[in-house]
Amino acid sequence: MKFCEKCGKQLEDDAIVCMGCGCSTVENKVSSFEDLNAQEKKPVRLSLVSTILGIVGILSGPIGILLGILGLVFVKKGKEKDPDDNGFELAKKLSIAAIVVGSCIIGLPILFFVVRALAVVVMGVLF
Repeated sequence: MKFCEKCGKQLEDDAIVCMGCGCSTVENKVSSFEDLNAQEKKPVRLSLVSTILGIVGILSGPIGILLGILGLVFVKKGKEKDPDDNGFELAKKLSIAAIVVGSCIIGLPILFFVVRALAVVVMGVLF
């Protein structure tokens, strides 16, 4: 059995509120709204930022290369800061995908132009 710290009334083992005075019996009590707000605020998770950069990078084409690189930088920094966060694997994959998609969007027209130029030079054919 435990007892209330405020009024001394006997409490049941699983009680979270004293039936005598109404005070909380839980160890990590919040003394004010300021403390409650301080407990609720969490820093922005870098894995979330990296994931968003990866998604936007995939959708933005050539700019995705830069956003993907930036996402990978956030992944690296975030893993150092919060190694227990599991969101970095998805963020890393999306950032790499953004780099690949951006490179393809830039690279495929260049490849097409080179092949076309070679066809014109070698075969004299313009297609």
